[in-house]
Amino acid sequence: MGIDVRGLRIHYPDRDRPAIDGLTESIGDGETVVVTGPSGCGKSTLCRAIAGFIPELIPARVDGELVVGGASVWETDSARIAQQVGYIQQDPDAQICTLRVEREVAFGPENLCLPLEEVLGRVDESLAAVGIDHLRHRETTDLSGGEKQRLAIASILAMRPRVLLLDEPTANLDPDGAKTLFGLLTRLRDERAMTLVIVEHRIRPLLEMGPRLLVLDRGRLVRRHSRERVDPRDMGLRSSGAEPGTTVLAKDRLLSIDGLTFGYDAPLLRKLTVDVRRGEILGVIGPNGSGKTTLLRLIAGLETPAAGRIERPGVGSVGFVFQHPHHQIFERTVSGELAIDGGQQRPGEFERWLAEGRLDGLGGVPPSRSASASSGG
Repeated sequence: MGIDVRGLRIHYPDRDRPAIDGLTESIGDGETVVVTGPSGCGKSTLCRAIAGFIPELIPARVDGELVVGGASVWETDSARIAQQVGYIQQDPDAQICTLRVEREVAFGPENLCLPLEEVLGRVDESLAAVGIDHLRHRETTDLSGGEKQRLAIASILAMRPRVLLLDEPTANLDPDGAKTLFGLLTRLRDERAMTLVIVEHRIRPLLEMGPRLLVLDRGRLVRRHSRERVDPRDMGLRSSGAEPGTTVLAKDRLLSIDGLTFGYDAPLLRKLTVDVRRGEILGVIGPNGSGKTTLLRLIAGLETPAAGRIERPGVGSVGFVFQHPHHQIFERTVSGELAIDGGQQRPGEFERWLAEGRLDGLGGVPPSRSASASSGG
């Protein structure tokens, strides 16, 4: 179940340039390949094409050849592709379609018309594989983002594909969860001889899998790294801001949190105190459910502390980018979205914003179409 891409070119309607532009690459049977690069470079588009979503479900003009397991994706029945290629999308909500966890995992095998005993066995196996067997009777709408991500993976594993495509699978997972997931993928690859294509920005935790690395930019393959030449020193985060123990002077303080306490049904944040100075980058990490998103909501003023105080620079000075972009997009075009509360703009201001966000040429495109066709690549 190798993958051969030959001169692949994918051009979405209403776009000035192709999302994939002349890509040629071969991925061997049982190989692990990580695809990385800046947002909008074509990573997700490549996964959607391999999974057969393009152009059958997502309209686009395609040229070149895309062969999986010796058969052309363009000429193969979509039902056959679904049995061979599993695609785990960036946003788990986009692929969860039932209301209960075990029903979601059973959905794929049931559509293969497998015997009941086989379906139940695959459900048990897949839930155990991703460590969510204890959630089998939960409503899917009650799950956290990380739990939904694990459920999406379990539902695809129940189909027993030979090729597994994962689009930023750790986006909703904490560091321990990401490490567990990559350990699971390594085991699946070794035990089931699966071919793995992983779109990811967090490269360092993947290095133990011995992947080959492909770097895309604006639809083109700009660099390849063999398994032996992926250097972990190039994949780490650079430190920024004050080092631990550094005193932040009051005149440099931009955001001040003192004794912050908050909870929903139970205490979540207790007497949190932190100062952030101008120009500093502060990373907030921790397990799923530890209060990271809640802290951001408190800073943005969307929640009210039970105790403590938050001093912000001023009204309208805090911007909040949600975990899922579609939760905060309202207008019918990209330019219309930028114009919300944008005030009086100088000539060329929108064009500059689009270019800085790597959205140039997309001003007239509906955000919903832009998100479905090019989110994350």
